[in-house]
Amino acid sequence: MWVPVEPTPGYQPPRMARTYGEMALAFLAEFSGSIREHWAIALFAATLASAGVWRRRSLLNAIACVVWQGRLLGGPRHAVLATMWLLEQRARLAGCGRPHERTLAQWHGRRLGALDSCSAETNLRLIQLFDWVLDAPHRAIVCPVPETEVRKVCREAIRTASLAAMRGTACF
Repeated sequence: MWVPVEPTPGYQPPRMARTYGEMALAFLAEFSGSIREHWAIALFAATLASAGVWRRRSLLNAIACVVWQGRLLGGPRHAVLATMWLLEQRARLAGCGRPHERTLAQWHGRRLGALDSCSAETNLRLIQLFDWVLDAPHRAIVCPVPETEVRKVCREAIRTASLAAMRGTACF
């Protein structure tokens, strides 16, 4: 057994290494002390976190809508790609994501038709735009819908296929 009798100046005897259990207990003691000290902030944070978990789909949809509006500012091809992306996100959030063996036209064409039968022409135009974006070369100038109407068609499709509407329909 080693016992330092007369340590040299500046010499510190070796400390015992703490175990993981001791470190966890020390952390919990420090954390509980902070919670007791700042209970109002902790209560607000817990309330905010539970509301976020409870409304996570609506929050994710709102964030996706903001991203979609930003991506809509590009050209017609970017607007259609952004609309495709938002429809896919909403379908996943509603619990009816597109199966890999289905094309966009097969899946979203039927879903959009089931959501609102009044806008059949808008749905047809949107499906034409999907096919144009996915199949036409990137340098293709001819758009199947007049370029001035592309954003209008995309906005109508997104308005029709809201998250609440998609949740209310059955999966195909």
